Amino acid sequence: MKAPKRPELLLVLLLAACVSPPEPKPAPVASAPASRPPVASAPAAVELPDWRGLFDYAVSLRVRPPAELNREITRLAAEPGEVAQIQRAMAYAQLRGSGDLGRAIALLDAQQKQSGAQADALRPLVQWLSAQYTELRRQDADTDKLNQQLKDAQRRANDLNDKLNALKAIEHGLPLKPKAAP
Repeated sequence: MKAPKRPELLLVLLLAACVSPPEPKPAPVASAPASRPPVASAPAAVELPDWRGLFDYAVSLRVRPPAELNREITRLAAEPGEVAQIQRAMAYAQLRGSGDLGRAIALLDAQQKQSGAQADALRPLVQWLSAQYTELRRQDADTDKLNQQLKDAQRRANDLNDKLNALKAIEHGLPLKPKAAP
């Protein structure tokens, strides 16, 4: 590698590369005539969901007994809004009774079809919860199927054990064979 012939030029170029170009000045904006009322062109500010509150609520549901969860579901059914519907789905999912996960998924599916700024802000949470509850429902179905197979296998094992005991009883009831004389 050759040494540069003009190191001061190299230094100037390096320093020039570090400087950002000046920002262009904004173009002047023409003001609207005073006779026309102002038109709101920007959408109203959307209040973002209280994510921390929703997660704290989900954690609080885990320690509640079923009777309290049922009261909470009844209370939330009377409340309007997307957040109340999501909280109700969370409470249904925590009950884990027959059909409760299905109700939670149905509430979340209805929530996914909602439109509006608040619904759009909550959509990722709703989709995630729906996927989690669908997976839980599938696991519950698999568990029920495996439990049924276990019961069937235990019943068959008991039947075979009974047959074996009956054969042993028959064998004990048979007369002994005389020993052969040498």
